[in-house]
Amino acid sequence: MEYFMLREGEKLTGEQIERRQELRKKVDTLRESFTSRAEILVHETMPEKVAQLDAIITSDIFRITDLSLVESPLGIPLPFESDATKDINTLVLATASGSSAGVKLESGISKKRRLEDDDGAPSVVTTATNGESAAKPAFQALDREPRGFSTTHTALIPSNKLIQRILDMLKKEIEELFNICNCVKMWIQLNIPRVEGGNNLGVGVQVETVDELGKAEESGFALLDSMSKYYQMRAKLVSKVLKYPTIEDYRQSVVEFDQKQYTNLRVCVLDLRNNYAILYDVINKNIENIKKPRSDEHVASLY
Repeated sequence: MEYFMLREGEKLTGEQIERRQELRKKVDTLRESFTSRAEILVHETMPEKVAQLDAIITSDIFRITDLSLVESPLGIPLPFESDATKDINTLVLATASGSSAGVKLESGISKKRRLEDDDGAPSVVTTATNGESAAKPAFQALDREPRGFSTTHTALIPSNKLIQRILDMLKKEIEELFNICNCVKMWIQLNIPRVEGGNNLGVGVQVETVDELGKAEESGFALLDSMSKYYQMRAKLVSKVLKYPTIEDYRQSVVEFDQKQYTNLRVCVLDLRNNYAILYDVINKNIENIKKPRSDEHVASLY
């Protein structure tokens, strides 16, 4: 093979030729390194990963049939009512109850009721005349704005430990998948011959195999992206629970989201195992075409 193409009128010195030969040797060494590593990955590592991932799927961590066991306590307590709010609610309910019972207020007579707030300071609520509701001015009778529910929460809200454990495990598996696919892909691409007319069946096999390796990498990237989105979406749901702690649906939404993620992660492990199995099968069935895409015997048989 001619490695050095000279432009018209170009002359290389002996030092330049020697330098290029040294660089070419380094590239050839890298090619040999990819070849030796890729053959180990294809014939040993890939079948090992199939067996390993299959064992993970059948392990206890993925054999949970009762999804309620996936639930992780948030540790967000229900809020408590302040005394001021209780007094207001009592007054409003009593007023509404009195109106519904047909309590008649004498026309032109103003009735007064004395209330005590949290500090014991009396405040006067004037009931409107002519049968008008007294609930509206009740809040105006307080010396300060009612505090309502106390929702202060300073403790750390934990992640779902089971889901977090599975995600950490999958990150390592995906990183290993990237390394394997990258090495095998480079090995195949470095074996692709120069473009010629005819006898390109083996080259087509090489291209198809590289595409399969690329699909496996894309599935790994998609899984990594879903991991970060899971934490973001769960954090938004938990923040809703903090903001509205008395709404049970928000709490249940976190539980349902964790259960959905658990099921999704099990499917992701199945996909990883299946990707390894498919790659191992495709490469081994076409190993001769991958190593030697153009056969001299096949060319001779055409004539």
